[in-house]
Amino acid sequence: MFLFDTHVHTAESSTCGEIPAKEMVEYYRRNGYDGIIITDHFKPFGDDRRYGQLDWEGRVNGQWLGYELAKECETDDFTVLKGVEIRFKDDENDYLVFGTDKQFYLDHPDITETGVEHFRKVINEYEDILLFQAHPFRNGMQIVNPYLLDGIEVYNGNASHNSRNSIAYEWAKLHGRMMLSGTDNHEPFRSTPGGVYFEERPTDEKQLVQMIRAQKYKLKLPGGIIR
Repeated sequence: MFLFDTHVHTAESSTCGEIPAKEMVEYYRRNGYDGIIITDHFKPFGDDRRYGQLDWEGRVNGQWLGYELAKECETDDFTVLKGVEIRFKDDENDYLVFGTDKQFYLDHPDITETGVEHFRKVINEYEDILLFQAHPFRNGMQIVNPYLLDGIEVYNGNASHNSRNSIAYEWAKLHGRMMLSGTDNHEPFRSTPGGVYFEERPTDEKQLVQMIRAQKYKLKLPGGIIR
C-alpha cells in the first residue's frame, strides 16, 4: 500500500502555514509517506491576507506556488499532487477539492466569492472533481446538506483545533458519504499524522480522483487502519 497525506499546507501559499514546501516534502519522506496532496487555502477576497489584493490570476498563481515548489522535489518514490482547501464568502466552512487544475480557477473568476451550492453546480459539469467538507464539526463550522458533498474529512490531525473527529466519522457513515483522513499540517509537526493508504500509487490528480471515487484506499487513524 502507498501512504499519502491528503491535507497539507505550505508557508508559501497558506498564510497560516509555517513550513516551506520543500521542508514539508522532506518531513513526509523521512516519516515513511509515499506522497502528499498539497491543499493550500484559497479564501474569499477579504480573508486572503497574502494574495487577496492581487487580481484573480495573481491570486490563483499564489495559491499554486507552494505546490509548484513541492513538485520540484518529487521523485520516483515520492509523489506530490495538488488539491485545494477552498472557503466561500457565505461562512467559515472549509472544503477540500480534488481534481481541479489551475485552468479551472482561471476559467471561473472569483468563485471564492460565491457559495458551496454554486460551486457544486459548477463542478457537476465536470467528471473528475470531488468535494469534501474539511473538519465539519470544528468550532465555527456549519453543517451543510451532505448531498452537496462527495465526502467528509472524518479525521483531521491538526493539534491546534478540536475537530470532533468521531462525530465527523459517524456523520459520514450516517449519510453514506466517502471518508478521508488527513493531518492538516501547518506548524512544525506537532499534529497527529493522518492520511490514506492507496492500493496503488496515484501518479496524477485524475488518477487520484478515480481511486478515491472507487474507494480503493484505507484510512490511517491514530488507532490503526480502517476501510
